[in-house]
Amino acid sequence: MAPPWGISLALDSHNHPTGEPAPSIDDLDITRELIQAGEYLKIPVLDHIIIGHDDKFVSMLRDELLDFPQRGARKMHENDESSQNSGI
Repeated sequence: MAPPWGISLALDSHNHPTGEPAPSIDDLDITRELIQAGEYLKIPVLDHIIIGHDDKFVSMLRDELLDFPQRGARKMHENDESSQNSGI
């Protein structure tokens, strides 16, 4: 059930003025806290994207830097599909 204020998901992003999009320890820590707060509020955090220079970016979801709840659901779905395709 979605929260009463109409927010269904959150996406965090910011830039690194240095141009290097690699996440800092603080970036990882705050994202963990956002994921926990989102779970409590029933607002899943979709991803945290850090933008650098020259079209470089880091997606914490894509790069599997943190355990986003939807990644676990997606992997379970992929495992189900591969089981069905292999005849298991």
